[in-house]
Amino acid sequence: MQVIMKITERQRKSKAGLKQLFNYISRDNFKCAGVGVSDNKEIAFKQFLINKSLFGKDTDNKNRFTYHQILSFGADIDKETVFKITEEYCQKNFLEKGFNSFFAIHTDKENIHCHILIDNVNYKTGKMLQSLTEKQYNKEVRKQNKEEVYIYEKQRELFENICIEHGLDISEKERYKSMHEEKEKEGRKWLTKEQYRAIKDKDSWRNIIKGKLEEIYKRVDLREDNIKEIAKEYQLEVTRHNTKNKTITFALVDLQGKPTKERIKLERLEEQESELNRSKDKENIFEYDIFFKGREKEEEKTREETIKIEAPDEDKEKDKKDFEKEKEYKNILDNFFEEQEEKKKEQDSKAKKLEEEVKDIEKAEIDKITQADEVLRRLNIEEEERQAESKAKQEEEKKKDNRPLIFDRLKDFETLTDELELLEFEREHRLTYSSTDIEKDFNNAVYLAFYSLISRKVEFNNQKEADRANSIMENVEKNNDDESIRRNLDLLDELIKDNEKEYERLKKNNWREEEEVAEEKARLEREKREQEQKNEEDKSVTADELTPNIKTENETSKKVSNNQPSEITEFETGKSVGNDLLTDEDLEKNIENLSHNYSEIIIEKYNLYENLPAFKIYSESGSEIFNNKTGYIAEDYIISIIGQEYWDNMDINNIKDWENLGVIIAYGSNENQYTDYADYAEETVINYLKSNPGKVKELESEFNSQLSTPGKSNKTIQEEEKEIEKNDKEMDI
Repeated sequence: MQVIMKITERQRKSKAGLKQLFNYISRDNFKCAGVGVSDNKEIAFKQFLINKSLFGKDTDNKNRFTYHQILSFGADIDKETVFKITEEYCQKNFLEKGFNSFFAIHTDKENIHCHILIDNVNYKTGKMLQSLTEKQYNKEVRKQNKEEVYIYEKQRELFENICIEHGLDISEKERYKSMHEEKEKEGRKWLTKEQYRAIKDKDSWRNIIKGKLEEIYKRVDLREDNIKEIAKEYQLEVTRHNTKNKTITFALVDLQGKPTKERIKLERLEEQESELNRSKDKENIFEYDIFFKGREKEEEKTREETIKIEAPDEDKEKDKKDFEKEKEYKNILDNFFEEQEEKKKEQDSKAKKLEEEVKDIEKAEIDKITQADEVLRRLNIEEEERQAESKAKQEEEKKKDNRPLIFDRLKDFETLTDELELLEFEREHRLTYSSTDIEKDFNNAVYLAFYSLISRKVEFNNQKEADRANSIMENVEKNNDDESIRRNLDLLDELIKDNEKEYERLKKNNWREEEEVAEEKARLEREKREQEQKNEEDKSVTADELTPNIKTENETSKKVSNNQPSEITEFETGKSVGNDLLTDEDLEKNIENLSHNYSEIIIEKYNLYENLPAFKIYSESGSEIFNNKTGYIAEDYIISIIGQEYWDNMDINNIKDWENLGVIIAYGSNENQYTDYADYAEETVINYLKSNPGKVKELESEFNSQLSTPGKSNKTIQEEEKEIEKNDKEMDI
């Protein structure tokens, strides 16, 4: 019984096309099943799409979505056996190589058959399935030995072998390989579905060309040298003609007389007609020699008739004998050529058979070598695994011996052993006890113990403490004998004690600052209450009484100091106005006067140094030594100028501390430049007072009381001269 496996030629390149195919094969079926996916067609369809999307192979009109195979059986086989054969075929041919599949068995025709849909994206690698013939595979070297490449002949062979294992009687002649060899021996070619349909369609361009060539064949004047001219009379174009190789191609022409793509070789027509009419005893006129020389028989008949009619009676017998002799010679030659041709075919067949036998022998040898290599590879892998396991076991045993040796050497240094135990508890990954280099592990353990002690017990208050810690770690890294360890532990104890003292000192300073801030707040609160009480008293004064007082106080204020600005605000005259009575314009004017005249005092009073714009410090040589926004500090330069103690107590963000060093100060950034400190600080004060308008009233009260004190001046002449000199330096920069 013959079984058939074929691959459909239509490609499905969309999700909708794949869905239609699932619905088609699942209709009126005996049974459906998935191999690698669900038996439910809806779930299997989604699993196909999910797998494709994972590897980006689900684009409509671009990617192929499935391969469709059909397995056909005889009518006398039962459905359960077909199901088992198909399931095993899908398992071995697809799933074992990483491709899922879904199949359905149909019994709607005389012969039972099965449709298989294969997810053509490998769920392991994401590579797409490719199907080639054995001839194509041998030409494509780069595609050989790849799991995703399938050979059609091998799939047929696997399918037939599975059928035989399940009890189907398939003779050697019925197997695909034998049938294929026999067909090639006869010179026949397989027809595609499109070719077969074109042959059967009477109106196809192929049959139009065939019909025209049949008409041309009947022409008496047809020769190789005039075929082009004759073809044009039948609206055909000879696109190629090789008399040596005996090949010729005919094409239909368009309305302009130009050849179209609808063309066919004469030898292709000959092959197709031979395949269709191989059971009929009919001469194939599309064979090259017959097409151009096959009319010799007709010429012989014509000649014979001419002899009978035209020759005189006395010459008829002689001509007839000559004709018979010529015919006999021709038959002898034809028989000779036919025998030679048969011998050649027989020799070619033997040579091909011998070549196949050699290939089979070579394949068997290669399989043996491959099997031997595989056995050797497995043995090597097993040996490597055994050696690796043995080595790991040995290293593990050595690893357990190191810790006691290290702890024994550190028995006099309980601080370090306690720290190491803490690191072990915390699973410090850098702490190891391997036995390959015991000295290296010892030094590593000591270094990590010191590093952990410093990290846990020292809260760095300044750079000097950090330098001392770095110095200890450098000593530990250089030498770890008992004397060096003892000396480094003493240095560490001193660092820890000094660190605690410095911390306490800084803590007290912070408390002192907090007390000063609290006292200042209390003082401001008292002044606020006094000012509110004074405002209540002023409300009882009439407008007429208020005017002369203001004048008198204005005159008094002007006499206080010639250094005061010419513009005197309401709060400078001693006039007290509540915030609730100030307009927005008055408030803005008061803020402007406060920022212009008292910016330095306000910055210090509310500790607004961190709110100030960027400033840079330059040495006399012009080198940048500090930038309060980038944090660049030249510590050594500052210490060399004024000493370590000043540096330790210096607030690097307070520009006033820098002015005492006699360095050059650049106020502001490249985008915003300021002329002096007052101009530099003014913007910060304005922003602060706008955000805190309640502070304006407090500052008015405070500065009014200062202005009423005789002989008090905001700036001395010496200070003004110093600012002029500083501005000159800044202009030089």
